[in-house]
Amino acid sequence: MNCGFPFKKGEQYLVYAYKLHDQLHTTICTRTRPAGSATEDLNYLRKMRNLPDTSEVFGTYKRFTYGDPNFVAKPYSDMAPMVGETATVISESGTALTTKVDAEGRFSFTGLAPGKYAIKVSVPAGMAQPYGRVAGQPLSSTNSVTVLPKGCAEVTFITRPDGHITGRKE
Repeated sequence: MNCGFPFKKGEQYLVYAYKLHDQLHTTICTRTRPAGSATEDLNYLRKMRNLPDTSEVFGTYKRFTYGDPNFVAKPYSDMAPMVGETATVISESGTALTTKVDAEGRFSFTGLAPGKYAIKVSVPAGMAQPYGRVAGQPLSSTNSVTVLPKGCAEVTFITRPDGHITGRKE
């Protein structure tokens, strides 16, 4: 399996799994990681009992750079954050909350009532409709998440240039 997780014998892990065909699965696309690299997640889990019954939806919104001459790549990165774009969650009752994507490409909605939320991001001119993916779910595009009390959902949105060339004839 190309996306399988590379477990090593004798190492401890924090495993994020999802159920598919009555079996638990994990991949490199989940937050599964060696326990030594999961401090933030483990701290959250340890304090979960004392958290309020609200939920959180957070994630990233980035774009493929495809040779953008102004992009300075970091190691292992060919994506740039969609700084200043808008992320929106909409509850089943129709209440919408918005926030801006930060300099690292992140967004977050905290204090949400548990339930199902539509989630979307703005699309600037020249960019394709973003692809959204919920961490820990089977690989598929999404536009909604369900969060439980004290729960959270991580959503990754990725866009790319739309392939249309514009300009004027001289």
